[in-house]
Amino acid sequence: MNGAGKNWDQYVINAEEVARSNGFRAMRDRIVSESGDFSDLEVVDVGSGTGLLTLALADDSRRVWAVDISERMADYLRAKSA
Repeated sequence: MNGAGKNWDQYVINAEEVARSNGFRAMRDRIVSESGDFSDLEVVDVGSGTGLLTLALADDSRRVWAVDISERMADYLRAKSA
């Protein structure tokens, strides 16, 4: 790879629309239910995007760290979680 990967900054709205779809919500719920107890753990969501998993885990873990290469995705998630 030449370092010129996809520019996710331009896909924030599209990513949020996909994350709100029934299929992605079902996938999120399955991941959360299959992952076990997070109540005493810190979780890192790498590639957090608009926060599909980050926000689902926030109430059930000690702390969630959201990491994304896209500054606009991170800004969107920050505003969404405020």
